[in-house]
Amino acid sequence: MTLAPEAVRTMFDRIAPVYDAMNHTMTVGLDRRWRRLTAEAVVRPGDAVLDACCGTGDLAVADVRVGGTVTAFGALDLGLVKYDPSRIENHHLTRDRIDAIAKHLCTIPLAQRRDLAGVSRGRADIIPAGAIILCEFVNRFAVNGVYVSTRGLRYGLVLSEARRAVGAGLKAAQA
Repeated sequence: MTLAPEAVRTMFDRIAPVYDAMNHTMTVGLDRRWRRLTAEAVVRPGDAVLDACCGTGDLAVADVRVGGTVTAFGALDLGLVKYDPSRIENHHLTRDRIDAIAKHLCTIPLAQRRDLAGVSRGRADIIPAGAIILCEFVNRFAVNGVYVSTRGLRYGLVLSEARRAVGAGLKAAQA
């Protein structure tokens, strides 16, 4: 049976709001672990990730934290002449800086992108796509920015949870 495009759109619109909750419940949370393990197994620092069939975005969210676009943006934001992971680790990229760097990367020629610190020569041709994805990510999830992690997904998740716990503690102390 083939569905008309409008029928597919309507079905997706009906399912999307409850898909993640249903998936988490039916798998007793194992779907989150699967996505995390998938990202860790497949994505390496410096990789570009595009999950075009991600549905609600869970896998893409796991991937974006380890993709090389964020580390390249960190190096560019700091104005590094030579890529230095220790300098960009835990660097905060604001939404405004992400937008500015993305616009710059999308307008300069390939030859110029190849000479930028933090953008490997093999990724210079695809970094504009990563820039667009990163911009869409911060806009879609309404975050103020992202923190750069060169150490992989688990390290980034630990830092994220630590920041959340510290923030909650500060709010409780102020109350």
